Amino acid sequence: MRTPVNGTELWVEREGRGPPCLLVHGGSEDADLWAEQSDALASSFTVIRYDRRGTNRSGRHEWPVAGAGSAVQHAADAAALLDRLADGPAVVCGGSSGGVVALALACLHPERCLAVLAYEPALLTETPDAVAAGEAMRQAVAEARAANGDDWAGCYDTFLRSTGRVDGLAGLPEPRRSIEARNAEAFCCDDLPSLTTWSPGTAALASAADRLYVAIGSDGIPPLAGVARSLAARSSVSLTVVDGATHTPYAEDPDLLTSLIVPLRR
Repeated sequence: MRTPVNGTELWVEREGRGPPCLLVHGGSEDADLWAEQSDALASSFTVIRYDRRGTNRSGRHEWPVAGAGSAVQHAADAAALLDRLADGPAVVCGGSSGGVVALALACLHPERCLAVLAYEPALLTETPDAVAAGEAMRQAVAEARAANGDDWAGCYDTFLRSTGRVDGLAGLPEPRRSIEARNAEAFCCDDLPSLTTWSPGTAALASAADRLYVAIGSDGIPPLAGVARSLAARSSVSLTVVDGATHTPYAEDPDLLTSLIVPLRR
């Protein structure tokens, strides 16, 4: 269904029964990439997954917002969505730049959150390694855009190859290849240049620490592992290392995240 939220409409799917659980996708993703994760949680929660503003089936009113205001906008959308569809505070899980949205939701709209799990949140200003990684990725996207213009899938393919995925989009299995191709514009225009520049203040982290959980994969992205450890070091946020997990377990082995999310129902 499409739900009116903050001047636009968001595409939403809801399944299962129980307390609400909101799933927030990352860049070059949409709600479809989280379908198996949603299925794995549906026996424990009423699961809400959606296309973020600017992505696939959702609207684009006043999108994208430049700079850290992007995280504020996405968090406000998530809060408004929970107001409409949840009957109380929700367990929230976001991955990568979706983890940034989840953290912003916890810090800016804490009353909407029972618990928040941010998986490898892409806060690319949090540590020197993250800053360097972000600068390298933005340069790669700029070069890809110079070569491909507004061919977003081509731009994203060039970006993937520049980061070591020598087969680019073609190396991804279906349906993931199609999902990432159709959402390449959001990655290039919003998530990488803007959303990932938001930073939670230490005081805001501390005030939300009793409901905040951060996780990383043992086979995830090293600079983002450093981000998670930095968040834990400057607050009492819980940090978990998930053995055998990559950066995208929700697309590859949903049981890994399910084992972390279900206990958050309390």
